[in-house]
Amino acid sequence: MVETIKNEKITQKIIFQIDSEIKSNNNLISQSRQVIEENRSMILNNYTSSYSGNHRLANKNTEEIFENRNGILLKIKLNNELEEKFVEAEKNKAVVDFLELQSNINSSNLEISQEMAEINSKLIEINKKIMNMNESIVSFNTKQLQHNKDLLEKKFDVSKINEESNENIIQENKEKIKKLKNNEKINQDELHKLLNKSRENADLLLNNRNEILQRRNDIMSNKETISINKSKIFFGS
Repeated sequence: MVETIKNEKITQKIIFQIDSEIKSNNNLISQSRQVIEENRSMILNNYTSSYSGNHRLANKNTEEIFENRNGILLKIKLNNELEEKFVEAEKNKAVVDFLELQSNINSSNLEISQEMAEINSKLIEINKKIMNMNESIVSFNTKQLQHNKDLLEKKFDVSKINEESNENIIQENKEKIKKLKNNEKINQDELHKLLNKSRENADLLLNNRNEILQRRNDIMSNKETISINKSKIFFGS
């Protein structure tokens, strides 16, 4: 009897430790998920700033640069056929250079869109995993509710309760406890790695944000130069 009580206390102590580890890991999961969600929001913000903002502004600058180029070439005074051929070649070069850039941009955008489609497919898979996880919780709860009901209504055969059946439950609990300890140790190690990776991603995203803003400044600086050149073309001799 004394030995049984001692073993029960040890079991309760281990269960308490595992419960603490699970709760601690659950907190780590919440922390990591929060950082991941914040990173995702920053990624989308950077995407909008980089594509809808910088990309379109830079493209607009490109169009105006070549409009200025055409204006400059039109104002050149031609004295002979050689100079005419030069201007015509420069006009064609401007068009070809512009088309080359647009073609390269199309290739880059296609590659980016393909990668984004793959990411969307991965997100669909992740959503399915979350749905399956929730389904497993609901299924578990339904089963445990039925077990509670059976206990409340005493729908179990008392005559089948014996030392052997009790020992079977105890042994099953021990095996589950062993697996739980190992699983939560693995979870804890992986969660710390995940948190570190998420924090590294956050730093990279901040660096990207600063680079996007700096590029915006460069684009606006180019815009000012374009406007100055346009004024020179219009008001120049």
